[in-house]
Amino acid sequence: MRAHLFFLPLLLLGCVDNGLNTPIDITKPGNPDRSQGKDTAGWDDTGDLDTAQPEKDPEPEPDPEPDPEEVCDGIDNDGDGRVDEGFDADSDGIPDCEEQSYMLNLFATGDDYWTAWVDGDEIGTFHGWNQSDEFDYEVDSGHHVIAVQVEDSGECIVGFMAELKVNGSIHSTTGSGAWLSTSQSPGGGWHVPAFNDNAWHAARACQDTGPWETSPADLRQTGAEWVWPYADCRQIGSGFFRLNLYLP
Repeated sequence: MRAHLFFLPLLLLGCVDNGLNTPIDITKPGNPDRSQGKDTAGWDDTGDLDTAQPEKDPEPEPDPEPDPEEVCDGIDNDGDGRVDEGFDADSDGIPDCEEQSYMLNLFATGDDYWTAWVDGDEIGTFHGWNQSDEFDYEVDSGHHVIAVQVEDSGECIVGFMAELKVNGSIHSTTGSGAWLSTSQSPGGGWHVPAFNDNAWHAARACQDTGPWETSPADLRQTGAEWVWPYADCRQIGSGFFRLNLYLP
Protein backbone atom coordinates (compact mmCIF):
# COMPACT_ATOMS: atom_id res chain seq x y z
CA MET A 1 0.00 0.00 0.00
CA ARG A 2 2.78 2.42 0.79
CA ALA A 3 4.68 1.48 -2.41
CA HIS A 4 1.77 2.58 -4.60
CA LEU A 5 1.49 5.92 -2.88
CA PHE A 6 5.19 6.61 -3.46
CA PHE A 7 5.09 6.44 -7.27
CA LEU A 8 1.82 8.41 -7.89
CA PRO A 9 3.43 11.86 -7.73
CA LEU A 10 6.08 10.75 -10.17
CA LEU A 11 3.51 9.75 -12.71
CA LEU A 12 1.81 13.11 -12.51
CA LEU A 13 5.11 14.93 -12.89
CA GLY A 14 5.89 12.92 -16.02
CA CYS A 15 2.70 13.87 -17.90
CA VAL A 16 3.35 15.44 -21.32
CA ASP A 17 1.61 18.75 -22.24
CA ASN A 18 -1.01 17.64 -24.75
CA GLY A 19 -2.45 21.09 -25.30
CA LEU A 20 -5.24 20.79 -22.82
CA ASN A 21 -3.85 23.71 -20.83
CA THR A 22 -3.32 25.97 -23.93
CA PRO A 23 -5.69 29.04 -23.91
CA ILE A 24 -8.34 28.94 -26.70
CA ASP A 25 -9.05 32.06 -28.79
CA ILE A 26 -12.81 31.88 -29.29
CA THR A 27 -12.88 35.00 -31.46
CA LYS A 28 -11.37 33.22 -34.45
CA PRO A 29 -12.06 29.62 -35.22
CA GLY A 30 -8.96 29.23 -37.34
CA ASN A 31 -8.67 27.29 -40.52
CA PRO A 32 -11.06 24.41 -40.46
CA ASP A 33 -9.56 21.06 -41.05
CA ARG A 34 -11.25 19.96 -44.27
CA SER A 35 -9.31 16.70 -44.19
CA GLN A 36 -11.27 15.56 -41.14
CA GLY A 37 -14.63 15.97 -42.85
CA LYS A 38 -15.67 18.84 -40.63
CA ASP A 39 -18.46 21.16 -41.75
CA THR A 40 -16.72 24.24 -43.20
CA ALA A 41 -19.72 25.85 -44.90
CA GLY A 42 -19.83 29.59 -44.41
CA TRP A 43 -16.11 30.03 -43.85
CA ASP A 44 -13.52 31.19 -46.36
CA ASP A 45 -9.95 29.98 -46.72
CA THR A 46 -8.63 32.54 -44.21
CA GLY A 47 -10.95 31.37 -41.48
CA ASP A 48 -13.26 34.40 -41.76
CA LEU A 49 -16.99 34.08 -42.15
CA ASP A 50 -17.82 34.12 -45.88
CA THR A 51 -20.60 36.68 -46.33
CA ALA A 52 -20.49 36.71 -50.18
CA GLN A 53 -23.79 35.73 -51.79
CA PRO A 54 -23.66 32.96 -54.36
CA GLU A 55 -23.94 34.14 -57.96
CA LYS A 56 -27.36 33.74 -59.54
CA ASP A 57 -28.27 33.36 -63.16
CA PRO A 58 -29.42 36.71 -64.60
CA GLU A 59 -33.12 37.20 -64.98
CA PRO A 60 -34.19 36.72 -68.64
CA GLU A 61 -35.03 39.90 -70.50
CA PRO A 62 -38.76 40.29 -71.03
CA ASP A 63 -39.96 39.88 -74.58
CA PRO A 64 -40.25 43.28 -76.29
CA GLU A 65 -43.73 44.58 -76.88
CA PRO A 66 -44.78 44.04 -80.50
CA ASP A 67 -44.99 47.16 -82.65
CA PRO A 68 -48.56 48.44 -82.84
CA GLU A 69 -50.29 47.75 -86.12
CA GLU A 70 -51.92 50.44 -88.22
CA VAL A 71 -55.68 50.14 -88.59
CA CYS A 72 -58.01 52.22 -90.69
CA ASP A 73 -59.53 54.53 -88.08
CA GLY A 74 -58.16 58.02 -88.72
CA ILE A 75 -55.42 57.58 -86.06
CA ASP A 76 -51.64 57.10 -86.42
CA ASN A 77 -51.65 53.77 -84.57
CA ASP A 78 -48.04 52.78 -85.26
CA GLY A 79 -46.59 56.24 -84.57
CA ASP A 80 -44.78 56.66 -87.88
CA GLY A 81 -46.30 60.05 -88.65
CA ARG A 82 -48.71 58.70 -91.27
CA VAL A 83 -52.39 57.97 -90.78
CA ASP A 84 -54.16 54.93 -92.24
CA GLU A 85 -51.27 54.04 -94.57
CA GLY A 86 -51.86 50.86 -96.50
CA PHE A 87 -55.61 51.37 -96.56
CA ASP A 88 -56.18 53.02 -99.94
CA ALA A 89 -57.14 50.23 -102.32
CA ASP A 90 -57.99 52.54 -105.23
CA SER A 91 -55.04 54.93 -104.66
CA ASP A 92 -57.27 58.00 -104.64
CA GLY A 93 -55.81 59.49 -101.46
CA ILE A 94 -58.89 58.63 -99.38
CA PRO A 95 -58.54 55.81 -96.80
CA ASP A 96 -60.82 52.85 -97.37
CA CYS A 97 -62.61 53.41 -94.06
CA GLU A 98 -63.56 56.94 -95.15
CA GLU A 99 -64.80 56.00 -98.61
CA GLN A 100 -68.45 56.71 -99.32
CA SER A 101 -70.64 55.33 -102.08
CA TYR A 102 -72.49 57.54 -104.57
CA MET A 103 -75.06 56.74 -107.23
CA LEU A 104 -74.69 58.68 -110.46
CA ASN A 105 -77.74 59.11 -112.68
CA LEU A 106 -77.00 60.63 -116.08
CA PHE A 107 -79.86 61.73 -118.33
CA ALA A 108 -78.52 62.76 -121.73
CA THR A 109 -79.08 62.98 -125.44
CA GLY A 110 -76.98 63.83 -128.46
CA ASP A 111 -77.64 64.76 -132.05
CA ASP A 112 -77.42 62.21 -133.55
CA TYR A 113 -75.81 59.61 -131.26
CA TRP A 114 -73.47 59.58 -128.29
CA THR A 115 -71.18 57.23 -126.38
CA ALA A 116 -70.46 57.59 -122.66
CA TRP A 117 -67.67 56.46 -120.32
CA VAL A 118 -67.21 56.66 -116.54
CA ASP A 119 -63.57 56.70 -115.42
CA GLY A 120 -62.62 55.06 -118.71
CA ASP A 121 -65.27 52.32 -118.56
CA GLU A 122 -67.58 52.47 -121.57
CA ILE A 123 -71.24 52.57 -120.61
CA GLY A 124 -72.77 52.30 -124.05
CA THR A 125 -73.86 54.13 -127.20
CA PHE A 126 -77.25 55.83 -127.44
CA HIS A 127 -79.24 57.20 -130.40
CA GLY A 128 -82.20 59.53 -130.81
CA TRP A 129 -81.87 63.26 -130.03
CA ASN A 130 -85.59 63.87 -129.31
CA GLN A 131 -85.56 61.73 -126.17
CA SER A 132 -83.12 61.32 -123.29
CA ASP A 133 -81.46 58.11 -122.22
CA GLU A 134 -80.49 57.29 -118.64
CA PHE A 135 -77.74 55.23 -117.12
CA ASP A 136 -76.88 54.63 -113.47
CA TYR A 137 -73.38 54.09 -112.17
CA GLU A 138 -72.08 53.62 -108.62
CA VAL A 139 -68.80 55.20 -107.56
CA ASP A 140 -67.04 55.94 -104.29
CA SER A 141 -65.23 58.98 -102.90
CA GLY A 142 -62.62 60.67 -105.04
CA HIS A 143 -62.11 62.15 -108.50
CA HIS A 144 -64.29 60.78 -111.28
CA VAL A 145 -64.95 61.76 -114.89
CA ILE A 146 -67.94 61.28 -117.14
CA ALA A 147 -66.77 61.45 -120.75
CA VAL A 148 -69.08 61.72 -123.76
CA GLN A 149 -68.43 61.73 -127.51
CA VAL A 150 -71.22 62.99 -129.77
CA GLU A 151 -71.43 62.38 -133.51
CA ASP A 152 -73.83 63.87 -136.06
CA SER A 153 -74.91 61.97 -139.14
CA GLY A 154 -77.53 64.31 -140.58
CA GLU A 155 -75.17 67.20 -141.34
CA CYS A 156 -77.72 69.71 -140.20
CA ILE A 157 -77.24 70.68 -136.58
CA VAL A 158 -75.30 69.10 -133.74
CA GLY A 159 -75.57 69.27 -129.96
CA PHE A 160 -75.36 67.58 -126.57
CA MET A 161 -77.66 67.94 -123.59
CA ALA A 162 -77.35 66.31 -120.15
CA GLU A 163 -78.33 66.39 -116.52
CA LEU A 164 -76.38 64.59 -113.79
CA LYS A 165 -77.81 63.61 -110.44
CA VAL A 166 -75.70 62.40 -107.51
CA ASN A 167 -77.60 60.38 -104.92
CA GLY A 168 -80.85 61.70 -106.35
CA SER A 169 -79.96 65.41 -106.29
CA ILE A 170 -79.12 67.47 -109.38
CA HIS A 171 -75.37 67.98 -109.54
CA SER A 172 -74.94 69.74 -112.88
CA THR A 173 -76.58 70.40 -116.24
CA THR A 174 -75.17 71.32 -119.62
CA GLY A 175 -75.08 75.06 -120.08
CA SER A 176 -73.96 75.72 -116.50
CA GLY A 177 -70.26 75.77 -117.44
CA ALA A 178 -69.39 72.53 -115.62
CA TRP A 179 -69.00 70.44 -118.78
CA LEU A 180 -65.76 70.93 -120.71
CA SER A 181 -65.56 70.38 -124.46
CA THR A 182 -63.36 70.32 -127.54
CA SER A 183 -63.93 69.65 -131.23
CA GLN A 184 -60.40 68.35 -131.78
CA SER A 185 -59.63 64.67 -131.33
CA PRO A 186 -58.06 64.56 -127.84
CA GLY A 187 -56.06 61.38 -128.39
CA GLY A 188 -55.88 58.33 -126.19
CA GLY A 189 -56.79 58.32 -122.52
CA TRP A 190 -59.15 61.28 -122.65
CA HIS A 191 -61.86 59.22 -120.89
CA VAL A 192 -59.97 58.83 -117.57
CA PRO A 193 -59.65 61.23 -114.60
CA ALA A 194 -55.86 61.59 -114.96
CA PHE A 195 -56.16 63.10 -118.44
CA ASN A 196 -55.04 66.75 -118.64
CA ASP A 197 -58.01 68.74 -119.95
CA ASN A 198 -56.63 72.20 -119.16
CA ALA A 199 -56.78 73.13 -122.85
CA TRP A 200 -60.50 72.35 -123.02
CA HIS A 201 -63.09 75.07 -122.50
CA ALA A 202 -66.63 75.19 -121.17
CA ALA A 203 -69.18 73.79 -123.59
CA ARG A 204 -71.09 76.65 -125.24
CA ALA A 205 -74.84 76.93 -125.39
CA CYS A 206 -76.12 76.65 -128.96
CA GLN A 207 -77.38 79.94 -130.42
CA ASP A 208 -79.89 78.30 -132.73
CA THR A 209 -82.06 75.66 -131.04
CA GLY A 210 -85.00 75.98 -133.50
CA PRO A 211 -84.58 72.58 -135.16
CA TRP A 212 -84.98 70.85 -131.77
CA GLU A 213 -87.98 72.95 -130.74
CA THR A 214 -88.76 71.82 -127.15
CA SER A 215 -87.22 68.34 -127.32
CA PRO A 216 -86.36 66.55 -125.20
CA ALA A 217 -88.97 67.90 -122.80
CA ASP A 218 -87.70 66.14 -119.65
CA LEU A 219 -84.23 67.70 -119.92
CA ARG A 220 -85.55 71.12 -120.95
CA GLN A 221 -87.55 71.22 -117.71
CA THR A 222 -84.39 70.82 -115.61
CA GLY A 223 -82.79 73.88 -117.21
CA ALA A 224 -80.31 71.89 -119.29
CA GLU A 225 -79.28 73.44 -122.61
CA TRP A 226 -78.08 72.16 -125.95
CA VAL A 227 -74.32 72.73 -126.05
CA TRP A 228 -71.42 72.20 -128.45
CA PRO A 229 -67.74 73.11 -128.55
CA TYR A 230 -68.85 76.17 -130.56
CA ALA A 231 -71.90 78.35 -130.10
CA ASP A 232 -72.60 77.82 -133.78
CA CYS A 233 -73.97 74.28 -133.57
CA ARG A 234 -74.08 73.92 -137.34
CA GLN A 235 -70.33 73.25 -137.48
CA ILE A 236 -70.70 69.58 -138.27
CA GLY A 237 -68.29 67.13 -136.70
CA SER A 238 -67.54 65.42 -133.40
CA GLY A 239 -67.87 66.92 -129.97
CA PHE A 240 -65.91 65.63 -126.99
CA PHE A 241 -67.15 66.41 -123.47
CA ARG A 242 -65.85 65.83 -119.94
CA LEU A 243 -67.40 66.39 -116.52
CA ASN A 244 -65.07 66.19 -113.52
CA LEU A 245 -66.54 65.08 -110.21
CA TYR A 246 -64.80 65.45 -106.84
CA LEU A 247 -66.77 63.49 -104.28
CA PRO A 248 -65.78 63.56 -100.58
